[in-house]
Amino acid sequence: MVTYDHELSAKDYAFLRKVVGWNEITETQAKRGIDNTTFLITAKENGKTIAMARLLFE
Repeated sequence: MVTYDHELSAKDYAFLRKVVGWNEITETQAKRGIDNTTFLITAKENGKTIAMARLLFE
């Protein structure tokens, strides 16, 4: 069953970027990106993050 949450670890964010073919980033860069996110939602299946969306605006 898929559940939704508003938290994402830097490790999971970096991993999701990698698996979709985006530029790899360090966990430090991932944390900075997450910290500067206005809205974040994640989809998790059996406790594993399988998708995420984030919005950035001022």
